[in-house]
Amino acid sequence: MQKQHSTARSQKGFTLVEVMVSGLVLVMIFLGALGALQQGFRMIDTARNTTLASQIIQSEIEDLRLKSWAVLCAVPAQSQLDIAGSVGRGLATAESTALAQRFTAIRRVADVADRGGNLKRVTITISWTDSSGISHTRSYETLFGHFGLTDYFVATH
Repeated sequence: MQKQHSTARSQKGFTLVEVMVSGLVLVMIFLGALGALQQGFRMIDTARNTTLASQIIQSEIEDLRLKSWAVLCAVPAQSQLDIAGSVGRGLATAESTALAQRFTAIRRVADVADRGGNLKRVTITISWTDSSGISHTRSYETLFGHFGLTDYFVATH
């Protein structure tokens, strides 16, 4: 005698609960991947802005190195840099304006006290707010000597 299989057993499929749980797992995986992608884009934006800030500072330092000691002594003790004018020379007007709107740079020049006025400390601080609304600041310091360039370059965060 042959056994007959019940029709309910041979046509068994996934239950509604199993489908909902698998759908929930897929949604969680998708949301996790989306969050990781957004974090990656934020990290790229921060790296790009940090590189731009470093380039702006380096450009200003190189401009100062081309100046004579007399001109360097005439630079104000603290001044805000014109990013669009000084760094944006090789850029299109729209690009230099965008840089000037994104970054704020301040230059400080001070005598090094124990060097008799023959050494100046120049600090350039640049700040910006990224696309997430987080403020960033980078500060670079170098020394200029009257009778030749004393080349120190210190980066601080």
